[in-house]
Amino acid sequence: MASAARFAGGGVGVLGLVVLGLHVLAGCASSEPLPQRPSRQTEPEIKPFSDLGVDIDVAQSQERDEPLFVAFGRTLIVPAARLGIVSGNATVRAKLDDGRDVPLVRHRVAVSSVSPSVPAENTAIRWLGGVLAWSESAAGSVELVEVRLPVDAFGHWLWIGDRRVNLEWLGEEKASLPRAAGDIVKRAEDPFVRDCLRLEAADPRILWRARLLNVPTPRPTNAIPIPFAPTPNLIESPDDGQLMERLADQTAMLWRFGLAALAAADANVARLVVDELTLIVEIESGGRKRLVPAWATADEAAALLTRLLQHRAQPRRLVAVANEWLRSRPAACAWVVDDAGMLDGNSSVPLVRVGVANLGATRALVSAKGVIDVTVPEIVAVNPRSATTMPVAPLATSAPADGSAERWGIEVRCGEWTSVVDAQRRHFVALPPGLTIGALALDHASPAWSRSAALMQVPGGGDSPREVSALVGRLVRDAGPGGAGVGSGWSLYLEAERSTSERQTIRVWFGSSGAAAAIVTAELPEITAIPESGEGSATVRFPGRGEAPLAGARVVPGDGRWTVRLPIPNSAIERPGRLRLAIEHVRSNVRSTWPRAQFPWQTEPGRASIDLTKW
Repeated sequence: MASAARFAGGGVGVLGLVVLGLHVLAGCASSEPLPQRPSRQTEPEIKPFSDLGVDIDVAQSQERDEPLFVAFGRTLIVPAARLGIVSGNATVRAKLDDGRDVPLVRHRVAVSSVSPSVPAENTAIRWLGGVLAWSESAAGSVELVEVRLPVDAFGHWLWIGDRRVNLEWLGEEKASLPRAAGDIVKRAEDPFVRDCLRLEAADPRILWRARLLNVPTPRPTNAIPIPFAPTPNLIESPDDGQLMERLADQTAMLWRFGLAALAAADANVARLVVDELTLIVEIESGGRKRLVPAWATADEAAALLTRLLQHRAQPRRLVAVANEWLRSRPAACAWVVDDAGMLDGNSSVPLVRVGVANLGATRALVSAKGVIDVTVPEIVAVNPRSATTMPVAPLATSAPADGSAERWGIEVRCGEWTSVVDAQRRHFVALPPGLTIGALALDHASPAWSRSAALMQVPGGGDSPREVSALVGRLVRDAGPGGAGVGSGWSLYLEAERSTSERQTIRVWFGSSGAAAAIVTAELPEITAIPESGEGSATVRFPGRGEAPLAGARVVPGDGRWTVRLPIPNSAIERPGRLRLAIEHVRSNVRSTWPRAQFPWQTEPGRASIDLTKW
């Protein structure tokens, strides 16, 4: 499955303001099979902004066709490289067309991933796909230049040494930032949505979204301003500590002009755009309804903003650009909630459940059926910006006898929108030498989820949680200590990379979804906290009967990795030789599960069903 966003730490969809000369390189997830052993990696550390997926566009020619949008009476904050300024350049000069010198102020900015301070923040950060915080710092790896244009500045060019940069003035009219519709503003009062908006406010380039929703958020803050002036007579030192606030105001100003121009051309289309930029969806999960952001990512919004500003003087073209962007937005999305949490009472075939979200502005009819099914699916009406869970009828056909692969696709319809998602509609079959546990999926993140995609965890050496060493494993027979079977005679063999600073937890759920027969938990301490025995611990909990050590479990540190053997309790095996389970791996604030991704707020994953009778 492909990803539409990268998770926090190694690169995330952030506002790559083309109008400021910042471009974001798209991230992509893959679903390649995992190797049998996780790869090593260094511990995560704060990386420079350029390593977080952002490419600073360096001026390589004397004439730049892409303009810098500025408003009369306002300063301009842009990356130093956008103006062709490099560190240590002692000959740079800035002038207007009329010959007046323009003061330049250099700022060093640090960009880092926001770390959660409380569990609620962790849930919001995971759902947003990661959040970046900007702060002015001497150790910052991003260099911004503030071009302090005089209030009466005019002219087509800004001259930087012998280079000229195209300036495009936005005019003197006062443009107000439109507000989202009343029902969306009301949804924005939800505590989880407010947590998301508050965390986004750490990035001054996205603060405009909270203003659209009329939600108060903390102003961006700075560290102590650091002078950075190789030529003090030209490059001034910062005279206040409000750079982040000025950058937030500049971005909001650009949105005011772009959306005001669109509203003047077509008020209805402008309203649809604002609603999409602030989209909040009601999802039912874990037996309760909750409101979650599903708004356009910062990259998607930035692409729209650039085009709105470019065509603001052409009403018909402006409306066409906005409609084109609206058509590019997903009308709905679908995902597999559970493959085998429930079984058909007659055939014991797993009953798949599929989630469907209507992301559109009108009520829509929704259905879900297997692509090979001949039965008529159930049809329900789903409110706009709402989601539901659809059960899929059990398979009525026998498994192919000629060895050919079955078609597992589930066709989902929501109004005119249609998509096919893959599900496991029969039992997995355990055969020697064992059933390999597939790639674990990271918790759903809004950018990928809204595109009906999931982020799969892959091994690697980067800082992204996608690349933190993944859990790999296999279901085996007679895998107890010394080769003797323990409990049911079945065990899970798992490997996870050892960490010097992160505690890891492996949790295995058995039985039906929402009614677990047993829950096995293995604790993997960080290297510095390994007990004298040199081993971790594993326990089993039977709901209603308490918790006890898991007999025969082995949690042993090896050469850079943990080796975990977890015997499966007898009570977890269902007649006639069926095993339903889910595996959850938590490392620091990163969680991944098999066979399906969870929402960050979920506490129990969906199940896979395994046929043990063919061994």
